[in-house]
Amino acid sequence: MKSMLTTTIIAIIAAFGTVHFIGDTNGASSTKTETAYERVMRTGVLRCGYGMWEPLFGVSPETGKRHGIFYELTEQIGKLMNLEIEWVEEVPWEGMVAGLNAGRYDAVCSGKWVYGAQGAQAAYAMPVMFNIVHAYARVDDNRFEETLSNLNSPEFTIAVQDGDVSLEIAESLFPEAKRVAVVRNSATTLLMTNVANLKSDITFMDAATARGFSSKNPNKLKIITKTSPIRSYQTTYMYQMHDYALGNLLNASLRQLQDSGVTENIINKYIKNKGDVYIPQKNNRPL
Repeated sequence: MKSMLTTTIIAIIAAFGTVHFIGDTNGASSTKTETAYERVMRTGVLRCGYGMWEPLFGVSPETGKRHGIFYELTEQIGKLMNLEIEWVEEVPWEGMVAGLNAGRYDAVCSGKWVYGAQGAQAAYAMPVMFNIVHAYARVDDNRFEETLSNLNSPEFTIAVQDGDVSLEIAESLFPEAKRVAVVRNSATTLLMTNVANLKSDITFMDAATARGFSSKNPNKLKIITKTSPIRSYQTTYMYQMHDYALGNLLNASLRQLQDSGVTENIINKYIKNKGDVYIPQKNNRPL
């Protein structure tokens, strides 16, 4: 009898322990990782990663002050949403998604082109503007037609950079042309320098960056694709995949800033030539 009682007690204790263990396991599995949006709302701080890209984002070497379209626009978002903006780190372009998903910052706030391949790893806000890409050659080089119909030939050399749109365009549209690659992570303007210095014949660059290069290096390069840009890219903020709440915060802010004319005013402050970028229409403009 005593043996049976002991056995019964042990069975009850074991059963209780099993239930307790399962309950703890379920509780542990239901622990939710804080999203970037939740952290932003809890702390009142939006942490931004950034890359150097004039005139979208830059830092003065003399004063250390930040400037640019996306710098001013992000600060406006902070004011609108009553958030402090913390510019936490400069990030190489190819490392932006990894840093975002590691939680080192909440968003890439210096402007990012929307790439299909990266859409599987991160999400994008609504477009702030569209950067257009042209082909550029030396001012005295008259071998190229505006359509670039003769460029797909080993007779010509294209300056490209790994991970840059210049390489994607060269590979997809002009695979027969030779390519000379500049060092990864070097300034994209080095592509234009290579063409100006006879190391390559042609390259592809967004118009705003190219205009900045030409202002410092006059009479070196010319646009080949004047009336027909070779590409246009949506430029906006990038944030962590599935963090729809943070995306909604950014989109709601951007819509208000766009419809109120703030976004356009900031862009026009830095982009003097109207054809260098496309600006989305305000929602309140008549058709």
